[in-house]
Amino acid sequence: MSPAIFNLYTEYIFRTIDNIPGLTVGGININNLRYADDTVMLAENEDDLQKLVNIVMKESEKCGLFINIRKTKTMVISSEKVIPQIDIKIDGERVEQVANFTYLGHWITEDGRSDPEVKRRIGMAKNTFSRMSKLLTNRRISFATRSRLTKCYVWSIFLYACETWTLNASLKRNIEALEMWLYRRTARITWKEKKKDKEVLEEIGLKHTELLKTVKTRQLAYYGHIRRHQSL
Repeated sequence: MSPAIFNLYTEYIFRTIDNIPGLTVGGININNLRYADDTVMLAENEDDLQKLVNIVMKESEKCGLFINIRKTKTMVISSEKVIPQIDIKIDGERVEQVANFTYLGHWITEDGRSDPEVKRRIGMAKNTFSRMSKLLTNRRISFATRSRLTKCYVWSIFLYACETWTLNASLKRNIEALEMWLYRRTARITWKEKKKDKEVLEEIGLKHTELLKTVKTRQLAYYGHIRRHQSL
């Protein structure tokens, strides 16, 4: 099946659930999110979610499409300390409930917090820098070029989907610590030199850190995009 035909089928299928209660955002009912064949169904309670699943499953079968239960998971996102268990079924078989899930490359957890995803991105950025360290710490290359390469190959990995993060004071400190970690290694300044962050910034020609500001700028730009289009 071509992607175009698949998209037409899914659009037809999901039009049948437009009026089923999902989550209300800005006065608008949202019961599904779709990106190609990666689909999320949203509901406030177990009964509404099972109703959504039943209708989508029934309409899909009419088009010759089927839900793969092995690739399907359920998750309850809640601020409660004890997360309730739900029993969603497809063809009589219970769908596995998980505490976390990667959707479109973004780590989502049942507490709805951004901490795990931000820390995961920090780890991914450090791993990427370590793999490219021979290039990014090479003194034959000017620091300006090394810094640009770091922003291209390392910052980009960290910043993926940062527009969706909810930041607290602790995460902000972690982001600034990551930036200084990268600067010290790019400039080959070891901990034995006992230089403070301010001294490191002065040595590399910066007045202040930039990574956290970049995150905030992207978040504001995304918010502006949404407001201008009068969407959710």
